[in-house]
Amino acid sequence: MKNKIVGIVMALCLTFEMVGCGDGSTVAVSANEAETVAVTYEALMYDNLGNNFLNFTGNSFTIEPNKVKQWGWNTDGSWTSWYETSSVVTIGIDENYVQSCGSSVLFKDTRLEMLDIPNELNTKEASREDGYDVSVSGRPIGTYYGLKNWWYDMREKGQHGQKLILIQSQDGYNIGAFMGNDVTWEVEENLPKTTKIMIDGLPLYVHRCNFTIIDSKLIAK
Repeated sequence: MKNKIVGIVMALCLTFEMVGCGDGSTVAVSANEAETVAVTYEALMYDNLGNNFLNFTGNSFTIEPNKVKQWGWNTDGSWTSWYETSSVVTIGIDENYVQSCGSSVLFKDTRLEMLDIPNELNTKEASREDGYDVSVSGRPIGTYYGLKNWWYDMREKGQHGQKLILIQSQDGYNIGAFMGNDVTWEVEENLPKTTKIMIDGLPLYVHRCNFTIIDSKLIAK
């Protein structure tokens, strides 16, 4: 299921800015007015098993934290209240909103290609070139692919990059992978469990996800 809102925006490069919103901050993903190019962004939502259940595409996104009021005793014994950052985030898509809690969410520039990973991908080297079968009492129960085998298969299909970025759900189920040469990351302090990864100048936000960045030379060994 995928709802698409595709448009032409004025953009060549992307602008990421922190916009104050109450006592929190909103991450705004939009485009600079430079040249007329088609630029869209995707929000991809996954459950804890790594299953993609909902996608949205738009010209701009905002990712906003929410606050919740907590009550308790303070050090002088009086009953008091305070605010904490909620696990619920509000996602704005072209000024329409989705509120999410608990799901793994990827926000990305559509020019970033996400590669499919077999659910059974294993970091151990396979005993055959393409993978190895696991069976119980002579009955096959699945084929497991080694990371090295999958990597070489991707390279033969034209994918190249000095770094591999593996994305998983919080429970460790594979979601997808990206390749690039210039890869950096930073934690978004004002958003719960959210990291911004820049891949060759293009943005990828991962919310409630595990990620691993690997130098490709390590895989080749």
